Order: sequence, then structure tokens, then C-alpha cells
Amino acid sequence: MEERQSRLSNMDWKRFRPYLCVRLIPQNSMFSNFCHVLNNGKKEKNIQAVHLFAQNTTKYYAITYSKGFVKHYSGSEVDIRRSCLTGEAMNVFDYLKQCAGINTLGINVEDESSEGILSSVYARIDFVDESTVASSYINPNQGIKRFNLETPLFPFGCNSSQMRAVKAALTNQISVIQGPPGTGKTQTILNIIANLLRDKKSVLVVSNNNSATENVLEKLAKNGLDFLVASLGKKENKEAFIANQPPLNPQIQTWNKTIMETSRAYREVKDGIEKVENIFDMQERLAICRQELAEVEVEMSHYKQEHPDKFSNKEVKTSSSKILKILSRIKTFSVKYQHDTNGLLNRFKRLFDKFSLELRLRLSFDIKEELTPDSMPRIISLLDWLFYIRRVHELKSEIENLETQLLQLNAEALMKSLTESSMAILKASLARRYKSERPIIASVAELFNNGESVLADYPIILSTTFSSKNCFNSDTLFDYVIMDEASQVSVETGLLALTCAKNAVIVGDTMQLPNVITEDDRVKLDEIRKSTNIPDSYDASNHSFLSSVLATIPNVPETLLREHYRCHPDIINFCNQKFYGGNLLIMTKRSDVEKHLLVLTTAPGQHCRGHYNQREIDAVKIELMPLLDNFEDTGIIAPYNSQVNQFRSQIPEIEVATVHKYQGREKDTIIMSVTDDSITEFTDNANLLNVAVSRAKNKFCLVVSGNPQELNGNIHDLINYIKYQQGVVIQSNLRSIFDYLFSQIHAYNRNNEPVSEYDSENLTFDLIEKIRVSYPHLSHIKALCHYPVRYLINDTQGLSEREKRYALHPATHIDFLIINRVTKEPLLAIETDGYSFHNEKTEQFQRDRMKDKILELYGLQLLRLSTVGYGEESKIVDALNKRVKL
Repeated sequence: MEERQSRLSNMDWKRFRPYLCVRLIPQNSMFSNFCHVLNNGKKEKNIQAVHLFAQNTTKYYAITYSKGFVKHYSGSEVDIRRSCLTGEAMNVFDYLKQCAGINTLGINVEDESSEGILSSVYARIDFVDESTVASSYINPNQGIKRFNLETPLFPFGCNSSQMRAVKAALTNQISVIQGPPGTGKTQTILNIIANLLRDKKSVLVVSNNNSATENVLEKLAKNGLDFLVASLGKKENKEAFIANQPPLNPQIQTWNKTIMETSRAYREVKDGIEKVENIFDMQERLAICRQELAEVEVEMSHYKQEHPDKFSNKEVKTSSSKILKILSRIKTFSVKYQHDTNGLLNRFKRLFDKFSLELRLRLSFDIKEELTPDSMPRIISLLDWLFYIRRVHELKSEIENLETQLLQLNAEALMKSLTESSMAILKASLARRYKSERPIIASVAELFNNGESVLADYPIILSTTFSSKNCFNSDTLFDYVIMDEASQVSVETGLLALTCAKNAVIVGDTMQLPNVITEDDRVKLDEIRKSTNIPDSYDASNHSFLSSVLATIPNVPETLLREHYRCHPDIINFCNQKFYGGNLLIMTKRSDVEKHLLVLTTAPGQHCRGHYNQREIDAVKIELMPLLDNFEDTGIIAPYNSQVNQFRSQIPEIEVATVHKYQGREKDTIIMSVTDDSITEFTDNANLLNVAVSRAKNKFCLVVSGNPQELNGNIHDLINYIKYQQGVVIQSNLRSIFDYLFSQIHAYNRNNEPVSEYDSENLTFDLIEKIRVSYPHLSHIKALCHYPVRYLINDTQGLSEREKRYALHPATHIDFLIINRVTKEPLLAIETDGYSFHNEKTEQFQRDRMKDKILELYGLQLLRLSTVGYGEESKIVDALNKRVKL
């Protein structure tokens, strides 16, 4: 029996069955612009409203159609999809819709009413499914969904950070993978795709250009999996697919596995993952040791050049950590008792410490000299040198042990086993899925309107980000979208791709090239921004899609791919130290035979004419090309098309392009022509330089004007880095900074006690660290605590005898020396002055003036921070800004 009241809005349904009565209570009503109804996968049309009735888990829908009639469905018969375009989310969408109108691609200039392709796509969108990942992006407060993960597969190989990235992608609705150059982004993407295929899920792979997606297709084809791919997007691609629908792999039935064989393969994968995780730890430590050894040996060579003392090469048994401990005690002794000789107790303590140190020096190093102001500089220098010798020995020993262990564990065989077992499981799942040929798709219209059935046969779809919305009709949702090169995707374009899928993996690198925005477009975007009230994280003029996601979604899972496999260590370590904070693990091996970095400085003069510099082209032709033996694997990068075109016409045998055309590519040798006589902000751009340097696998050559430069920026750092790595040190009154030695001393002290016994200095150090982290343009600075003044000066001729004695005394130091961690150049000296100890009435005040004069004479700015002062952070930042960008 059924009862119904006359008014639809007050319906109160009753259903009676024997021994059962269910009362369904009205819950809510939705209108057609906020929800879609799918009946057996097909969207119902002409819907006016949807009314939900429910009691506990029982649901029924009363659907009103536009002609007024009502039809009833049980909850299992229909799928109700709601739109996320409400409230603040609608404001964000409308803002990005206006931004899309700036894009001129597809506009007919002769037709004023014509609109661009991107704008027309936005115009057709009035509904964005709340189950899509776009909802999490424009409604970031709703959080992101988390999933459980069964045994992950790695059929394309992996390393530690790639494994973490794959797991994060499969367990989170949205995740970010930061892929610096040469760290295996494509390999990571392929492993994610493999797991989605195993789980019968669909994936849309997009990028701002076709080369990235073609790279994915190429790697799939090598493994016989390209039959799963449909390259769609724009109309021409869809027509090409219809005309050339690939057959199944003829070997597919040989991929079948029995249940027992599959179970065994899964056990091998689980066991393999546990074993390789241990191997990854060892490989990481090996990479760190190799890089540390290289840095120690370079710094050791400079130390030897700059110290006239003759050091012993004898091997000592005392560990480097114990040498650091003794060094630390001697330096503390020299400072602590420099002015503290009054009182019986103080004299006794001084004598005891002196005797203890002299005994340890005699027993450990056979040093029999008495500790006096004259002998301490020699003793400290000797201990510095012995530390280098011992540390080199320790690192070589650890490297040898790690290499032996990895050989014994047969690391390559274990990884091969994991890869093969994973691929076997993947292919077996495909063999069960594809038992007969797929039906032919007759037309582009059939393809467009039957997305679900197409994805069942072709679960991997490739497209540009721009055309992602054109692959299928709006009712088709992918399980995943993987967006490669997301740093080059605009915010408004990136959102479109997210409306197509339930989950997303955003892949890119904020330190490589961003999306290009012309100045005219930037002005227009800024005007749109002023007229809207949306969060800064969506600002299309200041964000790429990658940076927007990172700024918008709190705590979005983010994985940095650390292991680098492309460039020689000397090449990539510039990018590592300058742009990635030293976080990369350099897995390539070092060759000591040839030089891998070269800077060619042309004669000073005004050689650049309209972004074209013939002098640099001549330098490449006459001086560099005779040094090259493989023109085919050599590339030339220039910042301007004018210079590129001249290079191409004069040196046709070598490929020449702007850096934008080289992103994602590599060459054995890269020559970079700076072109400008005076380096500009454009040519000095960090993202461009990072990409240019990291294209070179074996040799990087920089061609630059010999003119004095006003801009001491990224190229300045690169030039000095190249000189430092080749052992060519600029002769100046400031010495090279022995960063490694004093970093080790600082690390030892930091692990055993605070940086200083004075709270004021500890607070200053913490402030410098905060500045390093908080200001991206200062991320390459490093603070060295209590750095001896005598290690800074090279020529004492300008000093009086009193000043000379003071400067060379082992206790005379700078509280904090801030250096450029890439070039080892000193940038700024900082002293933290306690008022009671440094006021004008004290002897220390006179020594302060002496130190001021000495550092001024040698061209190093000294910033004094008073413990009774204020605004310390801004003072340090302002001083560094003047040094970093003069």
C-alpha cells in the first residue's frame, strides 16, 4: 500500500510489506545546477529537482523532471553527484574563469566576438563534481582523502625517494612530487601508472607539452604496454587514434600466471621491498661519503696552498672526531683565558687545562711544544691539517666498506628481482583483463560520448593539460590525473585537469622553469585580481599550478626525489648547493681524469648588439669547438632568440636553443652563452640557470663577458664555483673559507654543547638559521661560528705591529662569519656585543675598534648587534641583500 500527500515538498512516503514497515523522512532537496543524476552510468537529462528520503541506510530519490512528472528511484539505482561550485569555491572558479579569458590561443582576430579555446572550455562548465580532486583544491579546508595501500609494485625500478613518492601517490587523494633534474620523474610516474593498471583504474597523464607525455609512451612501448594508451586531447589526436587503434600485444596470453605463481611473485615483491630498503640506506650513505670526500679533498688542497707551514703527511690513529675535540678545547682555552689571569683559582685552572692539553698533544700527536701565544697558531694549523688527513682516510675506508657490502648483498640482482616480479604481476593482471580483441571505436563522436567504456579498454590517456577537458564528455571521470611539468602549467589551466579526475599526482620542480606570463598578460591578470576577493595562493600572475597547490592545500603530501643520476658530481653539485639546499644525493661517480667545468671569459668591451654577441660566438668557434670530440651530443644554450639564430647559422653542426627548449632534455656537453655585456636580472634568473647547468651530463662550459659586473648574483656564484672546483682561487685580501673544517667543528660543538656559552650568541645563530630558511634568495648562506680572523687575511702589510699581533692571535675571532655555501666567499661578519663588556669604558671596546679597522681594510662588512638593540633580523637581511645583489 502506498500513501502520498498532494504537495511534493511535503511528501511522506509509507511502504508496507508483511512484517515490515519503513518510514522514509524527507532529508533535503537539490536543484539541477548543483547535482547530476546517473542512472546505470548514463546522465539523466531535463531534471528540475532531486528530493532525498532516507531512514538509516535506506535511501530513495524522488526526481522531478522539467515537464513536471516525478519518478522514484532506490538509492542503489542511481548515482547522485553534487557540485562543489558553491560559496568561496565558486568565487575561485569565477576568478580563474576570468583569467582564462586572457589566453588568446584560438581567438579569431578578425572576429571581435571570438573567444579563446581555454575561455570556451570554462564557459561550458557549470558543474564540477564534488568527488573530483578539483573540489579539494578550491575547497582546501575540506581536507584530502587517505587510502590504504596493498603491496605496491615497482616494475620500472626505483630508489628510496621514488618508493616514498609512489606510496604517497597511492594513499592520498592529491600528492606532490618535486623532481629536480635527473632524479627519475618519468620512472616514478611509470610505477604509479603500473599500480593503477594492476588495480583496474584509469589515469590521465598530462603535461604542458607533448614531449613529456611522449616520453611516458616511449617507456611503456619498450615494455610492450603501449597498447593500453590512447593519445587524445585535441581533435587531430583523436582522429589519429580512431584511424590507428592499436591491437593487443600479441604476447599477452603468455603473461598469464596461475594463482600460485602470482602469490609467489607477491611474496617475492614484499621480500624484495624489505631487502632493497636496507640497500637504499647503504647507497644513500655511500653517496654522502663520496660527496663529502670530494669536498674535503678540494678544501684540503686550498688549505695547503694558503698556509706556508709544512705539514706532516704521517698517518695518525686518532679519529677525526677526537681531533676536533682537542681543537675545540685549545680554541676555547685560548679565548677563555686570554684576559682572565687574575685570582689564584683562575691561575690554577689555567695551569691545569694547559698541562692537560699539552699531555694530550704529546700522547696523541707527538707534539712536544708548550702552549704559548706564539706556538698556538702553529699547533692549531697542524691539528687542522691532521684532521683533513684523518677524515680523508676515514671516508675512503667507509666508502670501501660500503662498496664491499653492496657487492656482497648483490644489490643489482635484488633490484632486478623486485622489478621482474613486479612486472610479472602487472602483466598477469593485464592478461586476465584482455582475453580477446577490443571492439573498434567507429568515430570521434563515439569516442567522446563513451568515456567509461573507452577507459575500460584504454586505461591510460595522454593529453596536454590545455586539452585535458576535451578527451571525453564531462560525465567521464578518471580515477587519477598525473600532471607532469606542473611548474610550467598556469593556475587556470591546471584546474581544468583536476575537474576530470578523482585523484591527482602533481609532478614538477619549483626550481625549474615556471609558466611564461607576458608583461601585458601580467597587467591584465593583476587587474582581475584586484576586482576579486580570493586567497593569494590562487593568484595566476604570481603562481604556477605547482606552487599554487603547495600554497593552497595545507600539509599536502610532498616528496622530493633526491637521488640524481644524470650529471657529473662537479656539475650538479652547483645546483645542489645553490638551489636545493644540499638535499640531493649525487649517485653519479666522479672521474679525476678530465675537467668537467669550464668558464671562458671574453675580452672586456661592448660586444653585445641587440641581444646578439658575435664575440661569444667567435669564442665558441675558435676556442671551445677544438676541445670537443662529439658535436652531436653537444648543445648550446643562449638566453635570446637573436643569439640562438646567429649560433645556428654560424655553427650548424651543433644544436642550439633557448633554455626553455632544453627543459627535460640532456646533452653530454652544454655550452652556455650569457650574451649580455652586463649581466641582467633576466640572464641571471635562478630557474633558467638551474635548467641550463643541469642539462650537461659530462661537461659544462660557460661563456661570459670579461667586463666588471655590477650584479653579483647567480652567474657570479657559478663563475666562482667553477674556479674553486678547479683549484683556481681569486687572489684577494680575503682568503678562501674553510667551510668543511669549521662546519665539522661547529657540528661537534653543537652536538656536545650550545654554539656559544653566551645566550646572546646562541640567539643570534638561531636568528641567522631562521633567515636562511625564511628568505629563499638567502637559502645559500651559511653561518660559521667563532671564525679566526687570521684565516681571513692574506697580507698583513697594511697593519701596525699591534694590529698584526691582534689579528694573528688564535683567540681573535669573528662571532659569526656568514659565507656563500656555493662559492665559499665571505659575505658578512656579525658580532654580538653585550653592553657591559663592549661599552666605551672597557678595554674590549678598543679591541672592537681594532677589529673594525682590520675587517674594513680587507673589504669585509662587519655588522655589530647590541644586546640592548632591536630589529636584528631586518639589519642582517638588509646587510646581506647589499652583498648578495650589489
